[in-house]
Amino acid sequence: MLRVVICGATGLGNLNALKSLYLQKKSLMGSIPLELGKLTNLSKIDFSKNKLIGEIPESLSNIKSLKRLYMFGNKLHGSISSSFAEMQNLEILHLWVNNLSGILPPNLRQFGSLKGLDLLVVEFPNTCAKAKNFMS
Repeated sequence: MLRVVICGATGLGNLNALKSLYLQKKSLMGSIPLELGKLTNLSKIDFSKNKLIGEIPESLSNIKSLKRLYMFGNKLHGSISSSFAEMQNLEILHLWVNNLSGILPPNLRQFGSLKGLDLLVVEFPNTCAKAKNFMS
């Protein structure tokens, strides 16, 4: 197993060959670096159970190879960007136990590969009424 220590978020964008980024339960604080969107070969990202704040960067939609995105158990806020529908290979999206809000983007239905979507304890107005239409 390769262990990499990155001093500063700016170095993160230079790890172009990185396929998986597992940083769960590391007591990470602050916001998710925008540079993460430069890692276009990533297939798995796990930032679950940290102390991350801020919005989920729209730059993540640049990672077309991403299959699994785990960001549950943080303090992220804002809404899910409609640009996430551009990640056609995404199979798992777990964002539960955050402070996300807003309207679920209607184009999330375009996820052709999505097998798991977990938004438990996320405050989206009218979600129950629209979930039926989302799943059909």
